[in-house]
Amino acid sequence: MAMPKDPEQTRRLLLERAFEQIHLHGFQSTSVSMILKDSGVTKGALYHHFKNKDEIGYAVVDEVVRKEIEELWVRPLETTDDPVTVIIQTLTQFKETMTPEEMQRGCPLNNLIQEMSPIDPVFKEKLGKVLDLWRSTLTDAFRRGIQSGTVSQAVDPVAVAQFIITIIEGFSSLAKNCQDLSLLIQSMGEFFRYLGTLRS
Repeated sequence: MAMPKDPEQTRRLLLERAFEQIHLHGFQSTSVSMILKDSGVTKGALYHHFKNKDEIGYAVVDEVVRKEIEELWVRPLETTDDPVTVIIQTLTQFKETMTPEEMQRGCPLNNLIQEMSPIDPVFKEKLGKVLDLWRSTLTDAFRRGIQSGTVSQAVDPVAVAQFIITIIEGFSSLAKNCQDLSLLIQSMGEFFRYLGTLRS
């Protein structure tokens, strides 16, 4: 693998490969040498961009995990006034395109929350900010839904947003643990029925 000459490309490559290793093995089991081997980047180039492994992990959260949440959830929800439809469509598409490898690895955000939040306050803070972004985007979408009439006036946008994230991350844990798509499909069906009760 040829190492990029542009420093920013090198940095992006390091973060992409670090993300892959962390998603596969977990942060604590991922070593700098694994990232170097996977990326083809020299040790000197890596330490030019990051002081240590912790800095790489923090950047992965800020720039890779956050981007995934933005693409999957924030962008589709940030302008809609029909959040129920968007959530169902997003989860349906995710279910239909999920690979066995993705099921085995689980959600990167959820994995890092469970692994690192209890033991590293910086990870906890950074992961919390990603969750806050997702939660606030959902909350605003449900508020718009109430105003436009697609969502029931009885819905509490803040509570519902938190509950939805809890359920979605629960799906991820269930799929990772059971490795059984049928259980995931069954659970999603029940969740979709719940979402239907939020409509006006």
